[in-house]
Amino acid sequence: MAKNIVVGIDIGTSSVKAMVAEKEKGEETPRVLGFGFALSQGIRRGCVVDTDDAAEAITAALKDAEKASGISARNAYVSLCGMSLGSVRQKGMVMVSRADSEITEHDVRRAVEMSQTQLPSLANKSIVHTDPLYFVVDHDAVSHDPVGLVGGKLEVETLFTTGSAQYMQNLVKSMEAAGIAVDDIVAAPFAESMSVLSKRQKEVGVALINIGAGTTSIIVYEEGVPLSLEVFPVGSEHITRDIAIGFQLPMDAAEAMKCNAASESGNKTRLANIIEARLSDIFELADKHLKKMGRQKLLPAGVVITGGGANLADVAEFAKKELKLPAEVGMAQNIQSTYSKIQDPRWSVAAGLCLYGLEKEAGYGSYFMKGAGGSVARWFRSFLP
Repeated sequence: MAKNIVVGIDIGTSSVKAMVAEKEKGEETPRVLGFGFALSQGIRRGCVVDTDDAAEAITAALKDAEKASGISARNAYVSLCGMSLGSVRQKGMVMVSRADSEITEHDVRRAVEMSQTQLPSLANKSIVHTDPLYFVVDHDAVSHDPVGLVGGKLEVETLFTTGSAQYMQNLVKSMEAAGIAVDDIVAAPFAESMSVLSKRQKEVGVALINIGAGTTSIIVYEEGVPLSLEVFPVGSEHITRDIAIGFQLPMDAAEAMKCNAASESGNKTRLANIIEARLSDIFELADKHLKKMGRQKLLPAGVVITGGGANLADVAEFAKKELKLPAEVGMAQNIQSTYSKIQDPRWSVAAGLCLYGLEKEAGYGSYFMKGAGGSVARWFRSFLP
């Protein structure tokens, strides 16, 4: 496959979404060539539990994307989401190696690697992304890349995003069973942040909340770097279940009622109460996380809501009230498309995977991004025959 064309596959609890994107030489913004969608199988709370069933859904989504784009996919960037994901912060310190005390890229890598050695046991988890948050040079804090500065001691605090080794292995196996080689595994919140958030939002402080079917994720950015990532075991599917119980309806009818809540008449108040009760649970968990991070009510760019749950009526207004922050629904905006169907918050991860892949293959990503991608790539290739 040509280097300026990539495939992104978002594997979620309720659906698998495949997207093909291209960036022509000289163009600033990539464009979507085609996309495909299939209902998920063998996936629970965002994690692959049956590789054969998951492979069928991946194959179905890819078939539509290939037909629309005219591209035959052989490899792809794939998302890791659900309860498999987590994050941990750790510090590391090294002495600068050069005689003239100038800090080099090698010193930065050593410091980041030292922070990794200080991590507590990850048990059955593997590192997916490695992101330096800030540096300290001889006790002076440095928020940017310290390469070229002069000092004797370099310290760093690093955010490590982790994922279940078992579920990552299942993810790779399902992709292989579908005939697709994995270019890289990308945490879904990181991927969609590339398609949804602006550089300005990431700089001043923002939380990206994805309300998926089985889980809700939150990733917080400030000064251009991710400060934390967490996943909660509740999503929009739980709202559907509450409606099914409350109105004694089959799940399909409850889902339809949820999606059409704004147009409901006789049951509107009762339905709104059920939806708001579960949304309150979700945003309470998000608020507790922001409080733990010291960012409660303190993010100038507020919260951006994505995922299928972002399509619920008045969800942004409800989030604003619950979190006491500016709130808006976000969708992929850093990629061109003539397909109106994908102008939907549910497609933000697939679009972000394409953007991640195009940047990585063009060599535009930072050396931190390359290093993190390389490490996880070596990890999952160890499982291939």
